[in-house]
Amino acid sequence: MTARHVGVVAGAAALALLGGGRARAGAAAAVGDPLADVRRPLADDVVVNWTLERVEVTASAYDPNLATDNKPLEQRAIGAIDQRLPSALASVPIRPGQTLGALDVAVPAPTLQGWSIVEGRYFTSGRVDVVGALELREVLATWSQERAVTRPEGLDTAVTGALIDVRGLGVEPSWSPVLAAADGRVVFDGTLWKDAAWEHAPVVWVGDPAHPRAGAAGRTPAYFVAAGVVDGAIVLSNDDASRFADGIGHSLAVGEGAVVLVVEP
Repeated sequence: MTARHVGVVAGAAALALLGGGRARAGAAAAVGDPLADVRRPLADDVVVNWTLERVEVTASAYDPNLATDNKPLEQRAIGAIDQRLPSALASVPIRPGQTLGALDVAVPAPTLQGWSIVEGRYFTSGRVDVVGALELREVLATWSQERAVTRPEGLDTAVTGALIDVRGLGVEPSWSPVLAAADGRVVFDGTLWKDAAWEHAPVVWVGDPAHPRAGAAGRTPAYFVAAGVVDGAIVLSNDDASRFADGIGHSLAVGEGAVVLVVEP
């Protein structure tokens, strides 16, 4: 194992380290369903599912006179989701301390109308609940593409990604988080390769390294434990930040959405 790849461990070993309570001295390992998605509420009936990279809006309609005919109620709920989505999207955290609305990201009408029903609940009382979801990659594809850079030649393929434990630090997920060294150096800001920006999010958020989505880090990820959070940026020790910059920063994986962050679900 060369100096460049010190700390690179096989995927199974990395999962064992992250999931075994050894990630941070004094910090208890996350307890719960390893398949649970990372979900954060934005408002009443509005949630960002960061693991699935989508905004979910729940709307209800009720009329006891229509208990045997759900269609009109379903249409009312669908209309309510159409009205709610623009304001819901505006509050999605994109960068540390910056929401989609603050960044003034334009969302085309066809994109707004492209949400899908992911759950429907129908009650004999005459109530209907509809959960609609809109993929964040659809919303932010242009924004990500504008920030993307051309893939350079000669990138390292030995390291397939990064697993970074940020549990216990109060990290709030965002679309394009920042990783910085303790001395202030930024080593990662979510920039993707141009040919990958349409298909990948900058990072993957999971609540447990055993979650299937953690596989985005590949078979031989580098393993890190974050040291803190400063102004929304996830802080690595200076040594770890240098290891990230020298290893992951020069890898093919860094611009293909292979950075996986483990946070409380």
